[in-house]
Amino acid sequence: MKRNKCRAVVALGLMWLAASQSAWGQGFVVISGDDADDWGHCGGDLCGNLFPNLFDEAIAQSRSGGYGIVAIGVNSLEWYGYKPNYALISLNDWNSLGPNRPVTHARTEEEIAAVNFADFAMIYIPSSFYHTHGGITTTQIAALNLRQADVQYFVNELGGSLIAL
Repeated sequence: MKRNKCRAVVALGLMWLAASQSAWGQGFVVISGDDADDWGHCGGDLCGNLFPNLFDEAIAQSRSGGYGIVAIGVNSLEWYGYKPNYALISLNDWNSLGPNRPVTHARTEEEIAAVNFADFAMIYIPSSFYHTHGGITTTQIAALNLRQADVQYFVNELGGSLIAL
């Protein structure tokens, strides 16, 4: 798959979320078209501490009853060998500078299928692996799309937070 096609897949994969209700429900939601987790972009406290502040706000406003962050498709270092894992580094930096909550990773199709979103205050989705080392893969996007109704319920009914790059 070429880069421009992957960007479209990610955008289309998340469009169902935005279309889930005509007026956004209860949850705090940020969907960015920017690869903020790519090296040297907005990692750590760059971009005026934007992402640590967004993480703080997402956790503070979540009414899901859960605790911590579930990261969907932030892949482990082994997937990329010697290359730095920018998606994981950015997530860890933003969380440590922000709310400093425990992070649970859902990386495999089975883990994505089994996650109970209500156990968490926030869902985090990184940039595509075509744009950021360690980002979400097309297989993981497909697995997440199968959870569309669950994510909608988490955000719109439980008041959970979502940050997606």
